[in-house]
Amino acid sequence: MPKKIKSTKDTSLESMSAVAPQTPAPAYNPSMNPMPSSNQKIVPVLVVLLIISSFLIGSMYTRIKMLESGASAGKNTANAANNGKVAGAAAANNPPAAQVAPVEQPVDVDLGDSPVLGDKNAKVAVVEYTDYQCPFCGQLFNNALPQIKKDYVDPGKVKLIVKDFPLTAIHPYAQKAAEAANCANEQGKFWEMHDTLFKNQTALTIDNLKKYAADLGLNTGNFTSCLDSGKFADKIKSTTSEGEKIGVRGTPASFVGKVSGNVAKQAISVSGAQPYDNFKTAIETALK
Repeated sequence: MPKKIKSTKDTSLESMSAVAPQTPAPAYNPSMNPMPSSNQKIVPVLVVLLIISSFLIGSMYTRIKMLESGASAGKNTANAANNGKVAGAAAANNPPAAQVAPVEQPVDVDLGDSPVLGDKNAKVAVVEYTDYQCPFCGQLFNNALPQIKKDYVDPGKVKLIVKDFPLTAIHPYAQKAAEAANCANEQGKFWEMHDTLFKNQTALTIDNLKKYAADLGLNTGNFTSCLDSGKFADKIKSTTSEGEKIGVRGTPASFVGKVSGNVAKQAISVSGAQPYDNFKTAIETALK
């Protein structure tokens, strides 16, 4: 019988199987090479956004604190300015205000030959030392004086007397404005010029003053001669010295007293651009 021959192929396969056994492909192991999840991708973005947000919030907080500090400082400055507006003088274009200290004791005020508004025989006088460029004198002119005129001057109870006290150190136009009022008084139009000057406090040049004289119907030749020559300069200087002797240090400085002869006796000081009620109290006291 013929011999069986062993298959070479089989032997070869067995040999290969023994020498080089097949190794299965490794399975995916997350701990060895993790695949990034969607949550893991979002985390870095959130961290960056948090950092940016913190920076913006910090900047906004700092800005708010700066604004609050600025507002507080502005408020304090405004309060200080309001408290400082007692009266006094300042230059027409945002000048410093001069404090007007009240005259503590009643004083006798000589009425002299100063212009009078109202009944010359009135038993009480309100005497005002004024400066035509002083903004607080302008406040008094616009606020309290009209009511005083209505309630006391027009009924004949009180007479208003104006005296010059130009603060030439800070009001360069005040002196000539005072002279213009006196020159107008010489032609019987003091109060018309007085009112015009206070209504035009920021326009008090020599040319302006001469224009006002023409507008009021004054003899412009006489007015110009009076103003240019300084005819009333010495009188104004004398009135200023008189005010200083009784304690006037700034404008407006007013005194309210009972008239005896040509003097306001024991006149009470009402210094600054005081409200009407303060004048009313002083006037009512003098009328008793």
